[in-house]
Amino acid sequence: MAADNNAPSAANNFNPLNNPSDPAKFAQEYRDYFYKNFPQIPHDKYNMGVYAFDKDAFSQYQDMMQFPPQDDYIAAGKKFWEDYRLPNGKPLSSCVGDAKGLRAKYPYFNTKDGKVHDLESDLINCQLNAGVPEDKSLGSKKGYKDLANVSAYLSSMSQGLKVDVKVPSDPKAVAAFNNGKHMFFRKTGQLNMSCADCHMYHATQMVRSETLH
Repeated sequence: MAADNNAPSAANNFNPLNNPSDPAKFAQEYRDYFYKNFPQIPHDKYNMGVYAFDKDAFSQYQDMMQFPPQDDYIAAGKKFWEDYRLPNGKPLSSCVGDAKGLRAKYPYFNTKDGKVHDLESDLINCQLNAGVPEDKSLGSKKGYKDLANVSAYLSSMSQGLKVDVKVPSDPKAVAAFNNGKHMFFRKTGQLNMSCADCHMYHATQMVRSETLH
């Protein structure tokens, strides 16, 4: 299916300020917006992103994947993940768990420290907490390529899995969710635009050669 330049604008039928602060209720209303405006897209196709809306883009993607450009980076990330050891002799998995399905568990709210965690930050903090100097960690200028590679590898190990993000009933977790919601819908910058302007309100429309999704 081709991108739809006449897609309806959610500005007329979706006001985040009127929607509930309860994460589960808001998530359902958010999904319902897309189901209503894009009934031709099956639920299980939304993980395809823009390819669910644009058959030409999907065809190009399929052609590209005949010789996947990311394979070398994934292989390098796999080697780093398997070979790297912290100063205490333990692998990175001792901090974050096994590679299979790991990416799909992020981001998550840690009730112990009251913060939202992402995978890359957890990998870096794993090193720092084990005594790796900051300038030699994955978060340093020297380590960013290794971080990108291992991130690609861990993503590949969750390919096809449903991202399983849970928001605990902890008031701090709910507050973090609503802070994120506010950031997504807040207009800012020179053009007075929000994340939602492109990724929601004008999904499937074109900006020059790119399909918004």
